[in-house]
Amino acid sequence: MAPRTRYLDVTHHIDVDLEPDEDTKNKLDEIIFRLGRLEVAVRRSTRTTQQGDQAIMADLSGLQAEVQQNTDATASITALVEGLAQQLRDAATDPAAIQALADQLDANTSLLAASVAANTPEGEEVPAGEVPPGETPIEDQPHPDNTLPGDLPQG
Repeated sequence: MAPRTRYLDVTHHIDVDLEPDEDTKNKLDEIIFRLGRLEVAVRRSTRTTQQGDQAIMADLSGLQAEVQQNTDATASITALVEGLAQQLRDAATDPAAIQALADQLDANTSLLAASVAANTPEGEEVPAGEVPPGETPIEDQPHPDNTLPGDLPQG
């Protein structure tokens, strides 16, 4: 027969009351205070960052809309100029048709000038007859066939 094992359950209760000294208490209080300040700073920083991100996204959306308007206007002007160029080619032998196209071109130029003026921020105005820095005057820009206006044959 196998020997029986007996267990004895002994519970000891030791009650130790460790009271930190005054210096340790002060250091713990300072750590807790600094952690609280750090938490506040992190919350403020997060809030400020989120507000900044929202402002950047609003600025970006506005800029994207302006770029799209500019792209649409450029495409419209390009189509207008291409259409007028073809109409001039088609009317080359009809002086009345050429005069009508010249009148239409004058009217379109006035509309474009008014549109540019309306959409140019203050302080960026270029006086009439002057060319903005970095741009080539229209009369000095080559024609698609690489001729300048003075080079065209007189007929």
